[in-house]
Amino acid sequence: MKILHGLVLFVALLMHTTWASATETISFVVYNSYVPIILDTQPASGFAYAVADLLTKRSQGRFHFVVQVVPRKRLDHMLESGDPLVVPFVAPSFFADEAMTRYFWTSPLFVDRQLIVYNPAHPIDYKLPDSLRGKILGGIIGFHYAPLEAMIAKGEITREDAVKDEQNLAKLAAARIDAVTISSLSYNYLRTVDLRFGELETCPTPLYPIERRFFVQGRADIRDFIESALADVATSPEWHNVFSSVHLR
Repeated sequence: MKILHGLVLFVALLMHTTWASATETISFVVYNSYVPIILDTQPASGFAYAVADLLTKRSQGRFHFVVQVVPRKRLDHMLESGDPLVVPFVAPSFFADEAMTRYFWTSPLFVDRQLIVYNPAHPIDYKLPDSLRGKILGGIIGFHYAPLEAMIAKGEITREDAVKDEQNLAKLAAARIDAVTISSLSYNYLRTVDLRFGELETCPTPLYPIERRFFVQGRADIRDFIESALADVATSPEWHNVFSSVHLR
C-alpha cells in the first residue's frame, strides 16, 4: 500500500513538473506606461497587469505573460534582437507598420480616442488643427501628434510638454495652458481620481482614433492565441472586470 501511495505521489509530481516546464514565459512589454496602463510596479497594478494575468489564465498553462515596463528606446532595441515578445495597446502607425506586415497583429482590443481637453472658462471648439492656432497645448515628452506636428513646427501652436498626463491636466485646470491632448483611456481614469479634472471639458471631435491592438514579434502562434482570447471581449465577465477596473466600462 505504501509503495502504491508513493508511486501515485511520484506520478503526480512528475505530471506537475512536466506541466510547469511546458509553461513558456512571454515578455509583455509596455513602454506607454501612463495611467491606467501602469498604476504602480511595487506592488504591480494597472490595466497591463490585469490583461497579462487574464491571458495567462486563459492559456491554461501554455503561456505565462510577464509585464516588463521599459522606455521606447529600450523596446526598439529589444525588437532589433528578434526575440519573441508581445507589445500591448498600440497601433500599427506607432511602429511604422501600417500594412501590418512587420509583426503579427491582433484585432483591436478596443478603440481609444486622442482627445482635446479644455478649461470651460476658456472654451475651445476643436474641429481641425487650425482650431488650435495661437494656443498653448500640453503634450507628453516624446509623443508624436501627427495632425498637429506641422503647425507646431511653424510655431503656430505652442507645445508645452510634461512627463505625465496628470501634470498637464493640473496646468489646464489652473488655466496655465489652453488645451491638453490625452487619450480617453487616461482621461476617463484620471477624472475619477482628481475632482479638478472632472470639471474640464472634452471637444466632441477627437484628434484621431486609436485602435489599441497587440503585436507579437516572431510568433504567429502567440498572436493566434491572443486573438482567440479576444473573441469574447464584448461579453465575457472576465474581460468586463478588467475594463471596469480602469473605468473603461
